[in-house]
Amino acid sequence: MAELSRLSDAQADPALRASRIRLFESSGVDKRHMMRKATELVGCPPWTEALAKARAVVARGGMAVLLGDRGTGKKQLAVELVRDACREIHSARYFRSREVGMFLREAYGDRASMTELQAINGLVSPWLLVIDECQERPDKDWEIRSLTLVLDKRYGSMKPTILIANCTPKQFQDLMGPSVVDRIREDGGVIACNWKGFRGGGD
Repeated sequence: MAELSRLSDAQADPALRASRIRLFESSGVDKRHMMRKATELVGCPPWTEALAKARAVVARGGMAVLLGDRGTGKKQLAVELVRDACREIHSARYFRSREVGMFLREAYGDRASMTELQAINGLVSPWLLVIDECQERPDKDWEIRSLTLVLDKRYGSMKPTILIANCTPKQFQDLMGPSVVDRIREDGGVIACNWKGFRGGGD
């Protein structure tokens, strides 16, 4: 588990190390991205600058949007933010956009496993929430409304949120709507990941 050991200081209490690793393992981050080292990307100054900007947004409980083409390391940037959160013993969750829809649908139908409120709170409760592939528009209008509610409640609770999309700012605004965009402008920001993609890697 060498990829997880980077979460822990050498002198940290064993229980603290175990808590950090447990939080990271349960975050939903893919193993491939858990194992990748940030040092593989720091040779790209724009990527390093984007990480610093995103960390500043997270520190103030804001909402950051990572936009750009595939392969620029947007997902790995978000993984480093998840790793940061787990080091500080904060809960963090990573979802793809369609997984958010699947999670919300658990509150509907004859075999619903939770109430609608429980589904919403399940996305509001993590200290850090990352939603990837936001260019994939939800299938149903109620999914869009539910996601808007989640983002609004996280905004109100000053919990940091990272949204990732392979699209332009205009396309993102059309997808997410003015309500979400206004909240991003107030306490977060759009981080343009428009540098050359990394060879052999993807988002």
